[in-house]
Amino acid sequence: MRYIIISLLFLLSTIIPLPLNTAFADDGGQGQGQGQGNGDGGNGDGGNGDGGGDQGGWGGGADGWGGDAGGWGSDAGGWGGGGGQGSVASRDADRCPLTLEIHMVGKTTTVPMTSDGVLCESCVAVDPNNQIKLELGEGTRVVLGNEKPPHTIEVTLAGSPPLPGNAVSVQTVYELNAYSHEYSITPSPISISPPARMTLAYAPDELPENTSSLCIAYYDEAAGKWLELETAGYVAEAAEVPNTIAGPVSHLTLFTVLANLAETMPAKFETSNLTISPTQAQLNQEITVTVSVTNSGGTVGDYNLELVVDGIAKATKQNNLAPEMSQTVTFTVTGDTVGRHCVEVAGLTGEFEIKRHPMSGVNSWLWVASWAQFY
Repeated sequence: MRYIIISLLFLLSTIIPLPLNTAFADDGGQGQGQGQGNGDGGNGDGGNGDGGGDQGGWGGGADGWGGDAGGWGSDAGGWGGGGGQGSVASRDADRCPLTLEIHMVGKTTTVPMTSDGVLCESCVAVDPNNQIKLELGEGTRVVLGNEKPPHTIEVTLAGSPPLPGNAVSVQTVYELNAYSHEYSITPSPISISPPARMTLAYAPDELPENTSSLCIAYYDEAAGKWLELETAGYVAEAAEVPNTIAGPVSHLTLFTVLANLAETMPAKFETSNLTISPTQAQLNQEITVTVSVTNSGGTVGDYNLELVVDGIAKATKQNNLAPEMSQTVTFTVTGDTVGRHCVEVAGLTGEFEIKRHPMSGVNSWLWVASWAQFY
């Protein structure tokens, strides 16, 4: 009996096969098959097989992961179409197998690149304090001196070599270096084509008053001096971003923002408008002498003024005066001697007269007469 039951089950399984990925169709109908193909590229379904036979066809898969389209089955149910190309991510990984790391004062940005150093997408690297930004466009080629791509570009803080006499640094000095491997400690020369764009921020309130222009400068070690980059105000969305300056960078060295200073003249003082009041006074009456002082130079300075009366210094005034500013200086002197007196202040001259009181002579005679009465 066991043998008969096993034989019947076998017979039924051959008449009505129901595989996992095969659709069943009635006689005269269309069969469909769904299959999966496995390959190198990624997972995907194979095509559908349709046919007019008793059973559907198997979907097939071949060559790559996932087919583009299924094939049509024959009358008895055909095979599905072959597998197609790999996924987009897989194709990008094949084209851009390397990763460039950009360390911006502790903040890391990564960008994929080809085996010959061409960036596969645009990259914007910024430091944590938003003081320096490096922009590299898609298609930029970044290679070391041996024409091999770098593993790392690193931006760090650095000390400053001597600055030009007519300029001051108004930003931190940054050092840019490139390294061939993750654990390299020796920097390598690098070329960036087309040049990257560097943007540096600065604080307006730290600019000297006589700043004539700003620029990004790099240090040329061979020449031993700072050289200016061709820079312009950074433009984003057709509007200038305030307090930033940008320029092209094609190699790595020291960079900073320099403020070029206009040539300044030393403080220069000019005096004018000597005034004496009153010009006629009584004995022991105060006389006021004023003079205007102007600083026509380019820097703040101190001046000394001396009041001279009849060749004798009577008073001195000292003060501080900013460029292009004026002030009035006042002296006072007491007329203690009858007669005309000459006044001089910083080369300006004038005079005043002290007269005897008109009643002084009468009073003297009255005093003599009063004494005469007793004799």
